[in-house]
Amino acid sequence: MDATAAGTEFFSMENMAKNEAAAEFTRTAMSVVSGSIAGVMGLTGLQGFGCMIVLYTLTSGALLAKMKMDCSPYFNMNALSFTFAGIGGHLVSFILFWTLAYGLVHIY
Repeated sequence: MDATAAGTEFFSMENMAKNEAAAEFTRTAMSVVSGSIAGVMGLTGLQGFGCMIVLYTLTSGALLAKMKMDCSPYFNMNALSFTFAGIGGHLVSFILFWTLAYGLVHIY
């Protein structure tokens, strides 16, 4: 009897770890770029955080579009969980580059 006929799904943990690493790198790079953009544009307060949220969801949406809106074969989570996965850690990178770019352009 075939394993897929019995309703069993098999996942390669190695491939899932590589997929997670690729998504993590993409989101970290997005946080650095969006922080730099927000700083250079002079966004302050909630406008800066809004910039980060918009660019974060656009990046996650692009990754989901690449996966044809079905991330379950690639990650062990649904699309909504994938969209906002790791946002707290990326927020720190965003704030670092946001304040750096703002300080370099608008203060010095």
